[in-house]
Amino acid sequence: MARRPREDWPGSLHHVMNRGIARRTMFENENDIRDFLALFVHAKRRGEIEIRAFAIMTTHYHVLLHSPVGQLGPAMGRIQSEYSRSFNRSRKRDGPLVRTRYTSRPVRSVEDEICLYAYIHNNPVKAGIVGHPTDYPFSSAYHFTRGSGPRWLDRGPVDWWIEARSGVADERAAYDRVFSPALAEQSRDLIERRLAGKLMVDPLVDLVDAAPERVRAWMERKARLADGTRPGLPACGAAQVEQAIRVVLDLPLDGDIGASAQVSLIRPLRAGLLHDLAGIRVTSIAAIVGANRSTVGNDLNRHRQLVADDPSYGTIATRVIATAIESWRDENGIAELARRARRGSAKVIDVS
Repeated sequence: MARRPREDWPGSLHHVMNRGIARRTMFENENDIRDFLALFVHAKRRGEIEIRAFAIMTTHYHVLLHSPVGQLGPAMGRIQSEYSRSFNRSRKRDGPLVRTRYTSRPVRSVEDEICLYAYIHNNPVKAGIVGHPTDYPFSSAYHFTRGSGPRWLDRGPVDWWIEARSGVADERAAYDRVFSPALAEQSRDLIERRLAGKLMVDPLVDLVDAAPERVRAWMERKARLADGTRPGLPACGAAQVEQAIRVVLDLPLDGDIGASAQVSLIRPLRAGLLHDLAGIRVTSIAAIVGANRSTVGNDLNRHRQLVADDPSYGTIATRVIATAIESWRDENGIAELARRARRGSAKVIDVS
């Protein structure tokens, strides 16, 4: 089977990760980690990549890389092959060390970039190695809360965001005001599902700060192209969709959302946006709404029909989408940071 072509172009930003074959240890000691990072530094000096963020664990790694000249593939191929050869030679072993080439996903929005910093830095916390991201010495978070660090680490965006949101003297508290534990936890689900989505179009590019007609066009396109089984990349979480439905339809903020008198409207709206906007599969939607899979499938079909045929339904759904996106962004200050970045105040990749 032919490999999927990787998306890479001059000026692009990428989340790159890989893990050891059969989940074996890739990095057995500090020298292994330093040797691995040194290969990224060599690639930076060749002008192939710039390193925005990293977390090197024992069995896997995550890096956020800027590709200034569109040479991410050759750079990563060289890094992984050279490290594998060096690792094998020092252990007198042979055979593959990593499970695949590497996994990469382009980052197309400031919102996605902010979530990735939180997600990458939170890996050692999630693994139970440290209690706070900035305590892990083999992560860029360690350097972002200290006055000095390696010159090869591109600190620009994070230093600017921390300074813009700070107002506190303690460096860890300043970091948490940008990359809060809540954002890290929300980001984990979004980023991991986005990694699984590979080459899908990122809805954040279409929906963030978009005019109502653009949001509606996105929704109508999703309704036309949906195959009924595979959701797209998530643009927010289920909680934001549920909350937005309550707000737009003026429902009580507690209690069973499915018990409303507007249930004939809510059921297709809920199923459709959990699927298309939050990127949740039908089986999981059934668990959220307390229905069986067949009922959710019927509600999805009803949603698509209403989007095509009922302008008033489309208006309501458009408002719910915009409200859910803004709720997700505002919960952790992402909207403020992204708006500042788009005005050119930070060195970030923004192709929206």
